[in-house]
Amino acid sequence: MTAKKHDAETMTLLGIQKKRGRPNTGKAQPAASRKCDQRARDIATITDKPSSEWPERACLMVLSAPEKNPLAQHALKAWHQIGRLRGFKLP
Repeated sequence: MTAKKHDAETMTLLGIQKKRGRPNTGKAQPAASRKCDQRARDIATITDKPSSEWPERACLMVLSAPEKNPLAQHALKAWHQIGRLRGFKLP
């Protein structure tokens, strides 16, 4: 016997509750994989866009651990962009 699909009104009349939550898209990833993708997007933002378009998250990424960071060459640009984002007057 196959299960019948009901519309919302019929489900309400029958007392059937619709499943809640995020629909299964088949694209679920572990947290570490999502974070790795986010870092890759941030690095692409830093290398591909001018510093005036960087979000604060990307600037902070450049400034974190500058001695180990391969993006350390962009540190001065990151400082200036953070200043612009936070409304400081720059010379």
